[in-house]
Amino acid sequence: MPWVIFGERPDYPDGLEDSALAGINLAQIASSPGAPMFEPESLFGAHMAGQDLGFAEDGPVVVFVHGFEHEPRRPVRARAHSDNAHRCLFHFDEPPGGTGSREERKGRITPWFARAMLKKGRGQPEACTGLAVGYSYASYGGWPDPYLPDLKTRLMTKTGIRRRRQPPEPYVNAYRDAENAGLGLAAVMTQLRARLDHAGLEDRPIDIVCHSLGARAVMSALAMIASRWPNDTTLSRIDRVLIMGGACYWGQAAVALANITFAQPNFRPQFFNFTSRNDDVLNFLATRSTARSARDEAIEDLSLEWPDTRLLMGGRTIGRNGVPPHKLYEFFGEPYVDWIDIPLDSGRVQRWARRSKINLKGKRGLLGDHFVQYSHPGNWKLYRHILHDRDDWTVARLRQELG
Repeated sequence: MPWVIFGERPDYPDGLEDSALAGINLAQIASSPGAPMFEPESLFGAHMAGQDLGFAEDGPVVVFVHGFEHEPRRPVRARAHSDNAHRCLFHFDEPPGGTGSREERKGRITPWFARAMLKKGRGQPEACTGLAVGYSYASYGGWPDPYLPDLKTRLMTKTGIRRRRQPPEPYVNAYRDAENAGLGLAAVMTQLRARLDHAGLEDRPIDIVCHSLGARAVMSALAMIASRWPNDTTLSRIDRVLIMGGACYWGQAAVALANITFAQPNFRPQFFNFTSRNDDVLNFLATRSTARSARDEAIEDLSLEWPDTRLLMGGRTIGRNGVPPHKLYEFFGEPYVDWIDIPLDSGRVQRWARRSKINLKGKRGLLGDHFVQYSHPGNWKLYRHILHDRDDWTVARLRQELG
């Protein structure tokens, strides 16, 4: 079988602690790194058929998607030494040093399920009232180890030195793989929607939380789901998409917005896009040209002509530069209004957060921490408001408050 769900279930030992008790983790398994990554359709629906979905009426259904540098085909090892997202991110266990500890930041082992699904962001998994689905995909883009900007390169980025070269090949490969991962993610969300319908939860919305390269997988999935309309009702069930430091180029984000806008203007997900201008990884990408394959793909999909194609050439990502301009997808419909950029490192947003008794952090030290958006516990308070307090925390309300 191409898929396996991790979680504590009777007569199904999986080697994990009970940190996955209230969540459902989905990972692809393969015998070797070179094995095919994804099937067009998964067995997720078959696995879900035996699961009891009788959770509380007010609990959200959230699909989580990680970013660069995770490998679900690796063994599940000790959390601090694992790059398997089902061990280091998709769980409820607190890090050894506690919430917001150095161990959590350095090891990137924030328990996403706990931070998002529990009312206080921590506690026992039995207190989870919703459904958490952790979607993992191979996101290295190369073998063995991927490229990451070293300290010298990051310092050059901070000083404004620009190199109009292509991004490193491992990242370009990983970006392409994330698009393929979107095929599997689209199947998962479609089958999750069908399973909710079967359980009598036809009105239950589905939310998405993603980080970095995971935004590329999410945009790919949304574009595919939208293109299947009206035969597939999944698009009408996707309500909120929370993007943390999205490493998705403008072109691919615009393609997703174009497909959603063209498919059905009455059902549009709300995008909460958390950005930062002080992010070492996104700043590094901004000093490089947009990956050639991503640029050419967007030009073709959006039928762009010069000079509009110039908008796609500067390494612009939604996590640094915000929503893509309407000019990129104006052929497909009106501007996408259900999208808000929330710059976590902006003084205006920081002041608003303090008035709302939320401790936000968008940067750390001299270099912008690409992972602070999920490693800082205070940020999750805002995310939880959006996921749990749905009537009060909407794109329209935040746009009015943030100005």
